[in-house]
Amino acid sequence: MSAGDGPTAAGEAAEGSVTERSLTRRGWVAVCVVAVCVVFGVAFGRRALDAVALPLLLAVLAAVVVTRRATPPAVRRRLPADDHVGRGGEVALTFDAETPATGGVSDAVEDGLAATGNDARTTVGDDPVTYDLRYEARGVHGVGLLSVTVQDVLGLARTRFEYPQRDTVTVYPRVHELRGVTRSRLVALAGSAPDREREEFDRLREYEPGDDLRDVHWRSSAKRPADDLVVKAFLAQEEIDDVWIGVEPGADGVDLAAEVAASLVVHLLAAGLSVTLTTPSESAGDPVAGPRGRRRLLERLAVLREGDLGPGAREADLYVETGPEPTVRVGDLETTPAALLGLDDADADANADSDADSIADTPTGTTDTRPTAADGGRRGDRP
Repeated sequence: MSAGDGPTAAGEAAEGSVTERSLTRRGWVAVCVVAVCVVFGVAFGRRALDAVALPLLLAVLAAVVVTRRATPPAVRRRLPADDHVGRGGEVALTFDAETPATGGVSDAVEDGLAATGNDARTTVGDDPVTYDLRYEARGVHGVGLLSVTVQDVLGLARTRFEYPQRDTVTVYPRVHELRGVTRSRLVALAGSAPDREREEFDRLREYEPGDDLRDVHWRSSAKRPADDLVVKAFLAQEEIDDVWIGVEPGADGVDLAAEVAASLVVHLLAAGLSVTLTTPSESAGDPVAGPRGRRRLLERLAVLREGDLGPGAREADLYVETGPEPTVRVGDLETTPAALLGLDDADADANADSDADSIADTPTGTTDTRPTAADGGRRGDRP
């Protein structure tokens, strides 16, 4: 973490500064007891003073000396990986302290994140301090300011250090299963998808939403913790057909537009197609494919804002609009975002009954249907 108030670099240590040196409530009580003993000592003799006041006074003075000599430990903060709304992970704070000390650790999080255990009394020393972080809303959110309070053994005095450095995490939109859109209808937009029977194996990597379940390496996944899967990665295809997606969010439907676009992006890339994305803030750019391309597009959708597209962009292969009458157009067919994502069972069923060729064939649930080895990978209808 680098100095200043901006985002910090991964693995970089942050240096703190002293913001408070004071007695605790217990320390002030001890001072009051010493004062009372002094009064009694004057009235009744030094024995009362020596018996109680002197040990307490020495304890308070020792506590002040110990806490004033304390130096701010360097801290490294490790955040969970960027992920989708509803997920999260563990934050680890590692301290480089000369001497372990008892105190409190408080790590603030911005709106869009929810933390459990980030404000706790603990020991600041060799062992990392951890807490749980959950992603509540899409966007780029910060973690920090961090404060560390060091106390003496008796809890009579304290010194507070603050670390203004801020780390950030990118939260992607929620991704839904698209059982309401047939795979053949999407693939037909750009011709035939590349042959899935790829010959040249590259490596194993962690499972990401939208990966083809046929690529899950179950033998390696079985050796990992529950729901922690790995998939086979293959060398990229040279020729991949391209689908153009245009997204035009309305003022009250930005999150919905981001979820629809993210769901389409994940499914099209998993089907072997490349994707070109146009949003109000960014033009189409070059088509992207594969896990790296998916990450780039999801990062753009994480910070999607309302706005208008140019007339030409509205002719995209897939057009998503969430104004007063939200619409998703696939080629020359139209449906609603609710039906596409399976958020409105009644509308999706009605649409399927009225038009056999309609996009909304079957309603579905929401995202995060991560397969497991126990079900053989047969969960959902992922392209």
